[in-house]
Amino acid sequence: TENELEELIDFMKHWPEVFKEHFPKSSERYAYRNALIVLLYCLSGARADEVISLKMEHIKESEYKDDNGTTHLFYTIAYHTTKGDKYREVVVRREEIEPFVNYMRAVLPDPSYVLSSTYANGAYTNKKMPDVDMWKFTTHALKAIGVNKSGRHIIRRGYATKELSDGKDLAIVAMELGHTSTNTTFSAYVKNNPELMMRQKVKGFKTSVTE
Repeated sequence: TENELEELIDFMKHWPEVFKEHFPKSSERYAYRNALIVLLYCLSGARADEVISLKMEHIKESEYKDDNGTTHLFYTIAYHTTKGDKYREVVVRREEIEPFVNYMRAVLPDPSYVLSSTYANGAYTNKKMPDVDMWKFTTHALKAIGVNKSGRHIIRRGYATKELSDGKDLAIVAMELGHTSTNTTFSAYVKNNPELMMRQKVKGFKTSVTE
């Protein structure tokens, strides 16, 4: 649910402060790394491997000034898609993840390293962490906030449902999720959700009337 997603985001933002309570033998470097990965799941709806394979050089500072002259700061994140040698870009407000991005940039040897790089023999390896380890960590985080569900795909579903509920255009959500067709997004997240279906219908009706 939207509330569970927000609770998970808040929990991950504080993870570096509390991780020792959950994993006494773990390290700060892994606390920041794992928290950033889960935050990217929550805030961008990316597939699991897209985040684990993300290189730091593909997280870039961007900004834009709106019609009122207010400057908005965000990160443009280029995910390498699972189909072919292509990238798609999503944006995340900088304030949501900036401390985590800055930490990883400081500890990794250079921007070409993957975010999920493992650490061995006193150095980062630039080898992405095993997918099963992230699955276990995400499942632990969900259970820690009282959500008795497993894995990462439930977070992706939560992101899509929240964004559509907030009124974001179906085509934009499809692009963020890496769907090649809005039909895929509609079938997966709107079709069996009458409230979302009605919101999309009303939005489409308003657009056609305006035009």
